[in-house]
Amino acid sequence: MAADGGRGNGRVIHLVYDFESEEERLAFEENQRLGWQRRLQREREIKVQIMREKVGLTAAQEPVLVAILEAEAQERQRLVDALAAGTIARSSFDEQVRTNTQNARQELARLLTPAQAQAYEELAPREQVLRDDTQ
Repeated sequence: MAADGGRGNGRVIHLVYDFESEEERLAFEENQRLGWQRRLQREREIKVQIMREKVGLTAAQEPVLVAILEAEAQERQRLVDALAAGTIARSSFDEQVRTNTQNARQELARLLTPAQAQAYEELAPREQVLRDDTQ
């Protein structure tokens, strides 16, 4: 057991929020969504930088990689929204997420030269961000 007795060092993590109004709830959710979008944008920027530095991504390949990453992120967000709205089942969500990931990987394979693909495969696990965030 942790040194704090498993109690979290007095930190409180809210799992259920009480809102004064529906508008307050919607504003909170929008703020959460915007924060998540900023985080994902930064993640994509890091992926491009790593691919440029470690795999030799060319200037011509970069916009294609960005388009692949953005399309994958948009589809992921669409799926998350559909799951949250209850318009798709969890099993369908999981299957569609896997398909989205596989499609992005196939596009990446078409984008990279054989030498770049080999360099990508040799990246350390933390550097394989395209692969890591989908496993």
